[in-house]
Amino acid sequence: MKMTETSRLQVDRGSIIQKEIERFPSIYLEGAACCGKTTAARMFLRQAADANFRTEELDLQRENDRERLPEVLAEMLVQGTDAEDRTGCCLFLDNYSMLLPEKLRKRICDTIGRLPKENHILLAGREKPDHLLLELLWHGEMGMITQPMLAFTEKELRSFLKEMNSRLSSKTVYAKSGGWPGIAALLPVLEKTRGQEQEISVSGLLTGYEMQVLLQEEILGSLSEDEKYCVQLASLADGILPYALEKICSSENRMDAGEDLERKGIFYRRRQQEKFFVWEIFRPAREPEKADEMRQMIARLYEEQENLQEAGKLWEKLGGKEWKAFCLRHYTEIPFLSLNYRKAGKWEEKGADHRLLYLKGMLAVQQKNQKALQTCIQKLQKMKQTEAREAVCNLQFASPWMSGKDWFRLLEESFSDEQKCRLYHPVGSSVSCLWGLRDMAFVFADLRREQNRYTRIWKKCLERKEQAYLEFARAEYLAETFREKEITQEHRERLQEYAAEMPEQYVPVLAKINGQLGFTEEHAAEKDREKQGERLMQENEQTRLRFILAKAAFAGPIKRQKYHTELREVFGNNLAKWSVEGEFYPLFAYTRLLLREKQYAAAEQILDRIRPEAEKMDSSRIIAEILFMQAIVHHQKKQYASALRETAQSFAISDRFRYGRFYTEYDETGSELLHAYLDSQKQQEQPHVKRKSYHYSNILQAPETEYLRILIRKSGRQMKQNSMAAVQNKERLTPTEKLLLADLEEGLSNKQIAEKHSLEISTVKTHLQHLYKKLGVSSRTKAVFMGKKQELLG
Repeated sequence: MKMTETSRLQVDRGSIIQKEIERFPSIYLEGAACCGKTTAARMFLRQAADANFRTEELDLQRENDRERLPEVLAEMLVQGTDAEDRTGCCLFLDNYSMLLPEKLRKRICDTIGRLPKENHILLAGREKPDHLLLELLWHGEMGMITQPMLAFTEKELRSFLKEMNSRLSSKTVYAKSGGWPGIAALLPVLEKTRGQEQEISVSGLLTGYEMQVLLQEEILGSLSEDEKYCVQLASLADGILPYALEKICSSENRMDAGEDLERKGIFYRRRQQEKFFVWEIFRPAREPEKADEMRQMIARLYEEQENLQEAGKLWEKLGGKEWKAFCLRHYTEIPFLSLNYRKAGKWEEKGADHRLLYLKGMLAVQQKNQKALQTCIQKLQKMKQTEAREAVCNLQFASPWMSGKDWFRLLEESFSDEQKCRLYHPVGSSVSCLWGLRDMAFVFADLRREQNRYTRIWKKCLERKEQAYLEFARAEYLAETFREKEITQEHRERLQEYAAEMPEQYVPVLAKINGQLGFTEEHAAEKDREKQGERLMQENEQTRLRFILAKAAFAGPIKRQKYHTELREVFGNNLAKWSVEGEFYPLFAYTRLLLREKQYAAAEQILDRIRPEAEKMDSSRIIAEILFMQAIVHHQKKQYASALRETAQSFAISDRFRYGRFYTEYDETGSELLHAYLDSQKQQEQPHVKRKSYHYSNILQAPETEYLRILIRKSGRQMKQNSMAAVQNKERLTPTEKLLLADLEEGLSNKQIAEKHSLEISTVKTHLQHLYKKLGVSSRTKAVFMGKKQELLG
């Protein structure tokens, strides 16, 4: 049979139903108008007729078809073949709805529950299954296909557009339509009606009269008023969180509004985010009259929920006085959110407003403008209120032009036991208390007397939260210098107590420290922090990135690969955006992960961009590791002289603080560099010089060559542990799981695997779930990828 051009795109949609019909005798197709469910059902009916099935289609919106329905349903219950030697019957009932009489719906569902095995019924509707259909779904008497299952991939669109001789970009069509079958199929038809114009854009076709009638009358017109309102809100807010819909919508089904629209293909979620977005094609062409009022309503809701990142995006879009007022309300947080507050530099200072001066000062720090920073500080120093002095201390804490010792002197002069200071966000964008906004290593590497003095000033002048910060920084430094044994049980308990009190923004920091110190996650407070972190990650993509990086930074080789896979899947090529001002640390952490995964070319590209930024920072720890990273890249490229020179520079910078841990985490390449640098240092040693005695466990006291030998030994042990972990992971798979992993590589389905090994499909699924859990993945593709990475496949 000759296919029409429009249906050629849909021809393989019948195979989706065929796959489900092998598992269930009947299928319910759910989706909005023009989403392809009816066309897919007709394609299946055509294939069924070719296979000698009797087929029939009834539209339940037509009165004549409803009158015929009881007779047809009675025929469906008759077992056996008819006179024409047919092998069975397939009935398609279109436009099933809860508006139909309940008696009729009960008759349909009763028939489905008693169907002979050779007969099938397909239902298509725009609503979620009612309670009658749910009964059938629960008992396995019916399957379900939703609109996202019918949507087309970019690859399918590319093939179709090529077949149609279309000049449209498959990538653009998919980005704007989400692979919506009816729309994607209509675009090349509309393209031909425009003649041989040189410039025909997807956007132009989508805004045309024909497409707008289809969208407004057939698709969006079929939505409920509440659903239309949700589409408006999500469009104006550039994506919306589920709890916002729940609070704003008036319908009884408001909790499900976002999920319903996602099932219908109007909404989508970006990767693993909880946020709902509207496909571009369904966004209103013109904003409603009260668009700004609606944005303000959502922004206030986010602000009430303390989701400042999302609230800030909306206030920023509104601009003007509202944006300025929001920035001043949350001036302590704004510099550490991914929001563009550069306009604060031009805002007029009316009276003595320490909040605005603090924002301008932080802009000056980020833009490395020392003169502008000093101007803000001088104006703040003229003010008498405590908040102004607090703002000065915070600006100087973030300033790369003030030394740590001078900052402690300033803190002691400005505050006391009676009037304590707050540090607004000492971690900044980092995942470390030790090298956040300021490198705190000097506090712990100095003489014991000076350490005690710094600690006394800190406790005297700062609040309890900041005391916790210092304890975490101390623990990090001991871990960096391999002195975890100096952390007493009392200190550990104090850290756990502080962890339960820290704000949610510190969840990634705590994850990093736990990885360094080997804390278990069995502690109740730690479990609570994990849950808070998961919730925060759903709301804030920035926190999600930092959290994964913190976990990955100190994970073993098996889990590290899992986190790397997740990063690539969740953030893809968009990681470059984290290199903007104030977002140096996430990109730095991702670079070290790339190097530990031996992806040298990708790491080098990022290093070239972040090294100039690092050199402007007051952090010997960051600069030392970046130099060592570049040495690893050059060593891999066989540029040995450059690699050795950069290694020497790295050790020259870090020598005072004797950072050790990061030098041992780059496997063979890092170890080779350490050996080469040790050899060069031996040549410079003066012969017959007596070695000074030192305590072996304290690398701060060791001579440089001994310090290097300790690092080499630690690096060797780390490589051995990584190797053993890989072997253990390989051995912990059962023989059956290894077989199934090989079957997944071949692309076999669950049914084919079951037939191959004479297993039940349910048994295959159970084995696969165990396999996924051991590999730390959630899909077949990821399992095969991880299997190859860990050399589990032949």
